[in-house]
Amino acid sequence: MKFGIIGCGAVTEYGHLPALNSLDGAEVMALCDINRSRLEGLAGQYHVKNTFTGYKDLLGLEELDTVVVATRIESHYPIVLDALRAGKHVLCEKPIADTVKKGWIMVEESEKTNKVLAVNFELRFGEVEREIKRHLDAGSIGEPKVFRLSYVWSAHGAQAVRRDLFMKTGGGPIVNNGIHFFDMVRWITGKEFKEVKAEGSWVEENYDTPDYVLATVRLDDNSLAIIEQSCAYTHTSKEKDVLLEYNILGTDGSISYNYNTKKLRVFTRDNTIEKEMDWGKNFSGVYKEFMRCVGKGNTDDSMLGTGEDGVIALEAALKALETAKKKR
Repeated sequence: MKFGIIGCGAVTEYGHLPALNSLDGAEVMALCDINRSRLEGLAGQYHVKNTFTGYKDLLGLEELDTVVVATRIESHYPIVLDALRAGKHVLCEKPIADTVKKGWIMVEESEKTNKVLAVNFELRFGEVEREIKRHLDAGSIGEPKVFRLSYVWSAHGAQAVRRDLFMKTGGGPIVNNGIHFFDMVRWITGKEFKEVKAEGSWVEENYDTPDYVLATVRLDDNSLAIIEQSCAYTHTSKEKDVLLEYNILGTDGSISYNYNTKKLRVFTRDNTIEKEMDWGKNFSGVYKEFMRCVGKGNTDDSMLGTGEDGVIALEAALKALETAKKKR
């Protein structure tokens, strides 16, 4: 399957390209980015023959089967629409768009063109998240009532270079990162959102968007999800740290995972199950499933994040951001 990638930023460098390069049957035949130096650097590293600074030139390659859109959020809408209309299947980075209305138009276009549109919700393929879902599906802790999902960090590493852009144009942590957790809650429960609220705080005062948000989500079975997101933790400190935790409370037990200890623990009425697991982003898993779906022409019975999943998660994340900003 021949891939073209539009956008050669950090996520493409550490995620998309290494994953596709490792998979049998996948070939990256074209790259596109407005930064020619970065474009040529990655093309040389991964031996990609075709490079473009304009995405429409990339879409003109008839032999191209699929397109990966990994550009800034506000550019997803026109690029995805043009790619679908050019006859390409699309894997789009999250969030799918910058507005819910645009997201639904993208979904409608994928249905109209009969092309697969998927969103890169890689947590669906993470070992930790899949193990948690396995226990929930098996009823290990009875009926889950409370989900507490926390990712508090400093936006360090590659993200630190574009922190200002991250805060000003990407919706900040509750949209950029939190959207994964909104999707994760729907995926592991099979439930829909009934109500979304949030509180926000500005650790750094020079942004319109809060850099700490605590969202509460009521699901249609009346269970509660608490989503905590921040990029202000240890941001100004010499030493950086990450607080990533999952805690799920059920009628017959609980599940917890801690990123720093790498321990997944399942507390049941009969015993406690403990397993050491690394948390990570499984891009290869996403692409294996994406390629399978493209091969059969649909995402039926797939664990892949669909375009519809992307819009529903976006709507919840934007609602959380809207209510958090009102409290300033």
